[in-house]
Amino acid sequence: MRKIKIWTESEIEFLKANYQTLSFEEIAKSLNRTVKSVTGKCHLLGLRKRNKQPRYTEEEIKILISNQGMTINEVSKLLNNRSISSIDYKIKELGLNYNIRTKQSIEGNIVKCSKCQNNKEFNSDNFYVDKNLLICKKCLVKIVFINKLKRKGILLDFNKLLDTYTPEEWVEFILKGNIKKYPQSYITKEILIRMLRYVVNIKLNRTVREEIIKTTRNEIKKYALNSHISNHFNGWYEAISTTFSELEIKPFELFETPKGYWLNKSHADEYMIWLVGYLINNNNIQNIEKELPQYLSHTYLRDIKQNKAIDCLHLYKHYKSMYEWMSTLYPNLNFNQKDFSTYVSNDGKTELDSLEEKYIYDFILENFPNITLIATGRKRKNNTYFNDKYNESYSPDFKIIDENKKVRCIIEYFGFYNLKNEHHVFKDYIEKADRKTDYFNNLEDIYFIDLYPIDLNNNFEGVRNKLMPFLLSS
Repeated sequence: MRKIKIWTESEIEFLKANYQTLSFEEIAKSLNRTVKSVTGKCHLLGLRKRNKQPRYTEEEIKILISNQGMTINEVSKLLNNRSISSIDYKIKELGLNYNIRTKQSIEGNIVKCSKCQNNKEFNSDNFYVDKNLLICKKCLVKIVFINKLKRKGILLDFNKLLDTYTPEEWVEFILKGNIKKYPQSYITKEILIRMLRYVVNIKLNRTVREEIIKTTRNEIKKYALNSHISNHFNGWYEAISTTFSELEIKPFELFETPKGYWLNKSHADEYMIWLVGYLINNNNIQNIEKELPQYLSHTYLRDIKQNKAIDCLHLYKHYKSMYEWMSTLYPNLNFNQKDFSTYVSNDGKTELDSLEEKYIYDFILENFPNITLIATGRKRKNNTYFNDKYNESYSPDFKIIDENKKVRCIIEYFGFYNLKNEHHVFKDYIEKADRKTDYFNNLEDIYFIDLYPIDLNNNFEGVRNKLMPFLLSS
């Protein structure tokens, strides 16, 4: 087993005294140790050699000895190839009597910063005088900042600093993980606009109006821009409309509208005028009075992601009905109220309360022709169930009866069941829907099917799946 040679105190003192002036090979030879042992001990003690400089010549040492009493700054002029820190170290090593140190000797004088080359008064405002450094404070701050980003793989030019890279390149640094957030001082409003345009047009690949207005704040979260948007803009609409000012984007075109925007009735009217034009152009409507109402149904508006029109009626209550809204905005058009509230099945025999209920009714009749389906929504008088527990009466949307006209199944469509909306109108609706569901589920000998907007997706897949268990059990 190899015997470990313990370092003695005298060896450690020798190492500390000579590691800067002697080579590792010379120290190893003097201590009868290996070079690996010497370098290892230096590492453990935190002893690091400075940048290798030529040893002081006998002539240089004579100059230092013969000029004791001068300042370090003054003697440095006699040793052109030596830095002040090197001279200061050598003076201490030789034990020379330079009583007046750099701090005291040049304080108040005008000196040149070794980095920026600007002449400045040597005082605590401009320099760290206690450290005998002839690099001004501003340059040192820059150097520290440059080194910090250098460790993250970002190399800055000393003079350009953050402007070394374009705003688009800084966005890429975020994506690559070099940094988690942008330097706060870098993001101005102009730079933020450039970054937003880059993210939307290039990273999200949205270059046309129809795509740009779909952009949400959540989509740009990974680009670390949201906090800066809050600092420079009053909300998402101002940010996106300013960035793409040439598009003249309206607040209601975005998913995220300014806070309180829909409380203003004039905003709702402006939106509806825009929506009517959109519906007419996209559906090639010729007879506005007769054709437009069917495109203002809740189902169609939800399908084209225009739920805001529904909210203006039921949430903000700007108008009592879609008919009233249209008649107010377009007094010269003769709308028929029945066109907004009555929907006739494909066979022309049954009137229903909503377009969604018409779709459900037509789907069931066409795909399950052997069952007898009755739409009861418009025949509430003889199709009412009373919940004694809550003192409420319910009239279901549909019922399926057998050959003896006995009710075998009740179907209820909850078109406004929206768990994400916190408004009290929707909360009340959901609470009543839950009570109604519980009541119908507890009726004896009657099968209950509850339908929601999602059940109408994928060619009424949810409606089909919920009907099949009933049909199989009949």
